[in-house]
Amino acid sequence: MIARLKSLIRKEFIQTFRDLPIVFLAIYTFAEVVLCGWALTMDVKHLPTAVLDRDNSPASRALLERFRQLERFRQAEAFDLNFYPANETELERLLDSGRASLGLIIPPGFSRDLASGQPTQLQVLADGTQTNPALLSLGYINQIARGYSSEIEVQRLNQSGQAVVYSNQPSVINNIRAWYVPEMRYIHFNAISMVSLAVVLLGVLLAAAGIVREKEAGTLEQLMVTPIRLFELILAKVIPLIALELVGLIIGIGLSFFVFGVAPHGNLFGSLSLFVAVTALAVLASTGIGIWIATYARNLMQALLMAFFILFPMMFLSGTITPVSAMPGWLQSIAFLSPMTHYLSLALNIFLKGVNLSVTWSHAAILAGFTVFILWVALNRFRRSLS
Repeated sequence: MIARLKSLIRKEFIQTFRDLPIVFLAIYTFAEVVLCGWALTMDVKHLPTAVLDRDNSPASRALLERFRQLERFRQAEAFDLNFYPANETELERLLDSGRASLGLIIPPGFSRDLASGQPTQLQVLADGTQTNPALLSLGYINQIARGYSSEIEVQRLNQSGQAVVYSNQPSVINNIRAWYVPEMRYIHFNAISMVSLAVVLLGVLLAAAGIVREKEAGTLEQLMVTPIRLFELILAKVIPLIALELVGLIIGIGLSFFVFGVAPHGNLFGSLSLFVAVTALAVLASTGIGIWIATYARNLMQALLMAFFILFPMMFLSGTITPVSAMPGWLQSIAFLSPMTHYLSLALNIFLKGVNLSVTWSHAAILAGFTVFILWVALNRFRRSLS
């Protein structure tokens, strides 16, 4: 048995790594984490902003300087004050054309009201078609306005000799700290999510394509008439896939670290070892799905279509795009059945939080249970299809 298995594994390694398009696809898929890190972001960076300053005073210019200096995540300014229209009609035209995503109107008498302690207003026009940037930018603007108002109030009270009275007023100070990922950069979540998606995506596609390709060539039937057992054949096909995906995983994690600074939290060796272990489990689960697909597909095109039919719901329901908790209850129940949901939760908790299985054991148990179940179903279906 050992000799047969070694020969089969050697044959599968040669066949897998000889197929350069497959190897390129695997490496490229994991390397795409760099492209996704730059392209897919929920952060507000360089938001084109149009400013109509109808006060044109030192106070209004000081406020606008706050917008220029608001840097997010030590990478880029949130707002780009690119446009200074002469009137509201020009401002609306900039928003309608999409050249500006945000409009800021400072009313006349802005500095006079601030100096006298009277309430004043800023008008903000946000492009609601870009929901996430609009909501985030409004939060940033509220933060800027509150900070600027507090400084103006302190200056006014100091000038009027009431600073002592002001300083004795009770106050509540927010001391906000991000417990994990203190930089609050979306790329940390995005990089690990994309790597996790690549693991499941490639596991399904490569397993399905490998078996269907042998069915089309007629070599699968030739192998089954030999003394080789079905378990040995499947194991020989799974091991090269795990090796190929682990190589891709190293590339993806390495690029995430060197390009974006995404590093595992906590004990480096412990976090990486556990991450690799749950990744191997996810590869087995996705391979089982791929084998099950291959038993129904008659050719490679059918296998790919069936794979994407299954993979797209898994991707959307995994929590990569929308948190599972934000989904309707019936969708949460469906997401709970997906191995991608539990693998993504494990990957994020292990890599970004540095926790161990004592915290995430429930997700690990469900993923392991699904792996055993889908492999059992796939192997039984595979055996029946051959007979």
